[in-house]
Amino acid sequence: MKHDTRSLQHHVSLPPSFIITIDGGARTGTSSTAAYLADVLSCSFLDSGAIYRCITYAVLEVNIDPSAIEEVIKIAEDCDIKFSHSPVGQHIYLNGSDVTSVIRTDRVSKIVPQIAQIPEVRERAFEIQKSVGNQLVAEGRDMGTVVFPEADIKFFLIASLDERAKRHWRYLKDQQAGNEDGLPSLDQIADDLDARDRADETRNIAPLRPAEDAFIIDTTELTVAQAVDRMIEEIKKIV
Repeated sequence: MKHDTRSLQHHVSLPPSFIITIDGGARTGTSSTAAYLADVLSCSFLDSGAIYRCITYAVLEVNIDPSAIEEVIKIAEDCDIKFSHSPVGQHIYLNGSDVTSVIRTDRVSKIVPQIAQIPEVRERAFEIQKSVGNQLVAEGRDMGTVVFPEADIKFFLIASLDERAKRHWRYLKDQQAGNEDGLPSLDQIADDLDARDRADETRNIAPLRPAEDAFIIDTTELTVAQAVDRMIEEIKKIV
Protein backbone atom coordinates (compact mmCIF):
# COMPACT_ATOMS: atom_id res chain seq x y z
CA MET A 1 0.00 0.00 0.00
CA LYS A 2 1.06 3.59 -0.54
CA HIS A 3 2.02 5.80 2.36
CA ASP A 4 0.97 9.44 2.22
CA THR A 5 2.50 12.25 4.23
CA ARG A 6 -0.75 13.51 5.72
CA SER A 7 -0.67 13.56 9.52
CA LEU A 8 -3.56 11.71 11.10
CA GLN A 9 -5.11 13.84 13.82
CA HIS A 10 -7.39 11.38 15.56
CA HIS A 11 -8.24 11.48 19.20
CA VAL A 12 -9.88 8.27 20.32
CA SER A 13 -9.95 7.21 23.95
CA LEU A 14 -10.20 3.43 24.07
CA PRO A 15 -11.63 1.47 26.99
CA PRO A 16 -9.27 -0.88 28.86
CA SER A 17 -8.68 -4.26 27.19
CA PHE A 18 -9.98 -3.01 23.83
CA ILE A 19 -9.05 -5.41 21.03
CA ILE A 20 -9.02 -4.63 17.30
CA THR A 21 -8.35 -7.37 14.75
CA ILE A 22 -7.21 -6.91 11.15
CA ASP A 23 -7.15 -10.00 8.94
CA GLY A 24 -6.53 -10.50 5.24
CA GLY A 25 -4.45 -12.25 2.62
CA ALA A 26 -0.85 -11.54 1.68
CA ARG A 27 -0.17 -7.98 0.45
CA THR A 28 -3.65 -6.72 1.25
CA GLY A 29 -2.01 -4.29 3.67
CA THR A 30 -2.72 -5.92 7.01
CA SER A 31 0.71 -5.41 8.56
CA SER A 32 1.30 -1.80 7.49
CA THR A 33 -2.26 -0.77 8.32
CA ALA A 34 -2.27 -2.49 11.70
CA ALA A 35 1.07 -0.95 12.66
CA TYR A 36 -0.14 2.50 11.63
CA LEU A 37 -3.44 2.12 13.48
CA ALA A 38 -1.68 0.91 16.63
CA ASP A 39 0.61 3.94 16.49
CA VAL A 40 -2.31 6.34 16.04
CA LEU A 41 -4.21 4.79 18.94
CA SER A 42 -1.12 4.20 21.13
CA CYS A 43 -1.97 0.50 21.33
CA SER A 44 0.16 -2.62 21.42
CA PHE A 45 0.64 -4.17 17.96
CA LEU A 46 0.58 -7.92 17.37
CA ASP A 47 2.00 -9.07 14.04
CA SER A 48 0.86 -12.69 14.26
CA GLY A 49 2.36 -13.58 10.90
CA ALA A 50 5.79 -12.72 12.28
CA ILE A 51 5.37 -15.47 14.88
CA TYR A 52 4.86 -18.12 12.20
CA ARG A 53 7.70 -16.61 10.18
CA CYS A 54 10.03 -16.83 13.19
CA ILE A 55 9.20 -20.49 13.68
CA THR A 56 9.65 -21.18 9.97
CA TYR A 57 12.96 -19.35 9.95
CA ALA A 58 14.14 -21.37 12.96
CA VAL A 59 13.21 -24.60 11.14
CA LEU A 60 15.06 -23.59 7.98
CA GLU A 61 18.15 -22.43 9.88
CA VAL A 62 18.77 -25.92 11.27
CA ASN A 63 17.94 -27.57 7.93
CA ILE A 64 14.92 -29.44 9.24
CA ASP A 65 12.52 -30.74 6.61
CA PRO A 66 9.24 -28.85 7.15
CA SER A 67 7.40 -32.18 6.74
CA ALA A 68 9.23 -33.61 9.78
CA ILE A 69 6.33 -32.68 12.04
CA GLU A 70 7.72 -33.82 15.40
CA GLU A 71 11.00 -31.96 14.87
CA VAL A 72 9.17 -28.82 13.76
CA ILE A 73 6.96 -28.95 16.87
CA LYS A 74 10.02 -29.21 19.12
CA ILE A 75 11.59 -26.18 17.47
CA ALA A 76 8.33 -24.21 17.82
CA GLU A 77 8.16 -25.03 21.53
CA ASP A 78 11.74 -23.79 22.02
CA CYS A 79 11.23 -20.50 20.14
CA ASP A 80 11.38 -17.43 22.38
CA ILE A 81 9.75 -14.64 20.34
CA LYS A 82 9.64 -11.04 21.49
CA PHE A 83 8.35 -7.81 19.94
CA SER A 84 9.96 -4.40 20.47
CA HIS A 85 8.22 -1.16 19.45
CA SER A 86 9.75 2.26 18.89
CA PRO A 87 8.92 5.44 16.93
CA VAL A 88 10.88 4.06 13.97
CA GLY A 89 9.03 0.75 13.84
CA GLN A 90 8.78 -2.75 15.20
CA HIS A 91 11.64 -5.18 15.76
CA ILE A 92 11.19 -8.91 16.21
CA TYR A 93 13.56 -11.06 18.23
CA LEU A 94 13.94 -14.80 18.00
CA ASN A 95 15.89 -16.36 20.87
CA GLY A 96 17.56 -13.00 21.49
CA SER A 97 18.53 -12.24 17.87
CA ASP A 98 16.94 -9.50 15.75
CA VAL A 99 15.24 -11.30 12.84
CA THR A 100 13.06 -8.43 11.65
CA SER A 101 14.40 -8.52 8.08
CA VAL A 102 15.40 -12.15 7.57
CA ILE A 103 11.95 -13.55 8.32
CA ARG A 104 10.52 -11.54 5.39
CA THR A 105 12.49 -13.31 2.65
CA ASP A 106 10.78 -15.37 -0.06
CA ARG A 107 12.63 -18.41 1.32
CA VAL A 108 10.58 -18.08 4.49
CA SER A 109 7.37 -16.94 2.76
CA LYS A 110 7.15 -20.09 0.65
CA ILE A 111 7.28 -22.42 3.66
CA VAL A 112 5.15 -20.44 6.15
CA PRO A 113 1.77 -21.85 5.00
CA GLN A 114 3.03 -25.41 5.49
CA ILE A 115 4.37 -24.71 8.99
CA ALA A 116 1.26 -22.74 9.98
CA GLN A 117 -1.01 -25.73 9.28
CA ILE A 118 0.54 -27.82 12.07
CA PRO A 119 -1.89 -27.79 15.05
CA GLU A 120 0.85 -27.79 17.70
CA VAL A 121 2.60 -24.87 15.98
CA ARG A 122 -0.65 -22.94 16.01
CA GLU A 123 -1.10 -23.73 19.71
CA ARG A 124 2.37 -22.34 20.44
CA ALA A 125 1.62 -19.22 18.38
CA PHE A 126 -1.71 -18.86 20.18
CA GLU A 127 0.11 -18.79 23.55
CA ILE A 128 2.37 -15.98 22.35
CA GLN A 129 -0.49 -14.03 20.77
CA LYS A 130 -2.58 -14.08 23.95
CA SER A 131 0.28 -12.67 26.04
CA VAL A 132 0.94 -9.46 24.09
CA GLY A 133 -1.19 -6.78 25.76
CA ASN A 134 -4.56 -5.30 26.70
CA GLN A 135 -5.33 -2.42 24.31
CA LEU A 136 -4.28 -4.25 21.19
CA VAL A 137 -4.30 -4.16 17.39
CA ALA A 138 -3.84 -7.76 16.23
CA GLU A 139 -3.01 -8.52 12.60
CA GLY A 140 -3.02 -11.87 10.84
CA ARG A 141 -5.10 -14.50 9.08
CA ASP A 142 -7.36 -15.72 11.92
CA MET A 143 -7.27 -13.00 14.55
CA GLY A 144 -10.98 -12.22 14.34
CA THR A 145 -12.19 -15.79 13.83
CA VAL A 146 -9.99 -17.90 16.13
CA VAL A 147 -7.53 -16.01 18.32
CA PHE A 148 -9.71 -13.07 19.38
CA PRO A 149 -13.32 -13.97 18.45
CA GLU A 150 -14.37 -11.68 21.32
CA ALA A 151 -12.58 -8.66 19.78
CA ASP A 152 -14.39 -5.34 20.13
CA ILE A 153 -14.12 -4.57 16.41
CA LYS A 154 -12.88 -6.60 13.45
CA PHE A 155 -11.63 -5.63 10.01
CA PHE A 156 -10.89 -7.80 6.97
CA LEU A 157 -8.78 -6.38 4.14
CA ILE A 158 -9.01 -7.34 0.48
CA ALA A 159 -7.26 -6.08 -2.67
CA SER A 160 -7.08 -7.11 -6.31
CA LEU A 161 -4.56 -9.81 -7.17
CA ASP A 162 -2.95 -7.49 -9.72
CA GLU A 163 -2.39 -4.77 -7.14
CA ARG A 164 -1.08 -7.24 -4.57
CA ALA A 165 1.43 -8.59 -7.10
CA LYS A 166 2.64 -5.05 -7.83
CA ARG A 167 3.06 -4.36 -4.12
CA HIS A 168 5.16 -7.48 -3.63
CA TRP A 169 7.26 -6.71 -6.69
CA ARG A 170 7.98 -3.22 -5.30
CA TYR A 171 8.85 -4.78 -1.93
CA LEU A 172 11.34 -7.17 -3.56
CA LYS A 173 12.86 -4.31 -5.56
CA ASP A 174 13.30 -2.26 -2.37
CA GLN A 175 15.02 -5.23 -0.76
CA GLN A 176 17.56 -5.10 -3.59
CA ALA A 177 18.10 -1.35 -3.19
CA GLY A 178 16.17 -0.61 -6.39
CA ASN A 179 17.91 -3.25 -8.49
CA GLU A 180 15.45 -5.15 -10.70
CA ASP A 181 17.89 -7.89 -11.73
CA GLY A 182 16.61 -11.38 -10.99
CA LEU A 183 13.18 -10.28 -9.81
CA PRO A 184 10.29 -12.60 -10.67
CA SER A 185 7.70 -11.38 -13.13
CA LEU A 186 4.38 -9.97 -11.97
CA ASP A 187 2.68 -13.08 -13.36
CA GLN A 188 4.93 -15.33 -11.29
CA ILE A 189 4.26 -13.30 -8.17
CA ALA A 190 0.51 -13.33 -8.84
CA ASP A 191 0.59 -17.12 -9.24
CA ASP A 192 2.46 -17.48 -5.94
CA LEU A 193 0.01 -15.19 -4.13
CA ASP A 194 -2.94 -17.06 -5.61
CA ALA A 195 -1.47 -20.38 -4.47
CA ARG A 196 -0.92 -19.01 -0.98
CA ASP A 197 -4.51 -17.76 -0.89
CA ARG A 198 -5.78 -21.23 -1.74
CA ALA A 199 -3.56 -22.82 0.91
CA ASP A 200 -4.74 -20.31 3.55
CA GLU A 201 -8.41 -20.55 2.60
CA THR A 202 -8.61 -24.36 2.40
CA ARG A 203 -6.48 -25.46 5.35
CA ASN A 204 -8.31 -27.58 7.89
CA ILE A 205 -7.32 -25.44 10.87
CA ALA A 206 -8.26 -21.74 11.07
CA PRO A 207 -8.81 -21.11 7.33
CA LEU A 208 -8.52 -17.56 6.08
CA ARG A 209 -11.99 -16.00 6.01
CA PRO A 210 -13.61 -12.85 7.36
CA ALA A 211 -15.42 -13.07 10.68
CA GLU A 212 -19.18 -12.74 10.31
CA ASP A 213 -19.08 -9.36 12.06
CA ALA A 214 -15.98 -8.02 10.32
CA PHE A 215 -15.92 -4.78 8.32
CA ILE A 216 -14.56 -5.47 4.82
CA ILE A 217 -12.18 -2.83 3.44
CA ASP A 218 -10.87 -2.94 -0.14
CA THR A 219 -7.38 -1.41 -0.05
CA THR A 220 -6.69 -1.64 -3.80
CA GLU A 221 -6.89 2.13 -4.29
CA LEU A 222 -6.19 3.24 -0.71
CA THR A 223 -3.11 4.56 1.05
CA VAL A 224 -2.34 3.24 4.51
CA ALA A 225 -3.62 6.47 6.07
CA GLN A 226 -6.88 6.30 4.11
CA ALA A 227 -7.50 2.73 5.25
CA VAL A 228 -6.80 3.74 8.84
CA ASP A 229 -9.20 6.69 8.47
CA ARG A 230 -11.98 4.27 7.58
CA MET A 231 -11.15 2.09 10.57
CA ILE A 232 -11.13 5.07 12.92
CA GLU A 233 -14.58 6.07 11.64
CA GLU A 234 -15.96 2.67 12.64
CA ILE A 235 -14.11 2.59 15.98
CA LYS A 236 -15.49 5.99 16.94
CA LYS A 237 -19.03 4.64 16.56
CA ILE A 238 -18.56 2.18 19.41
CA VAL A 239 -16.28 3.95 21.92
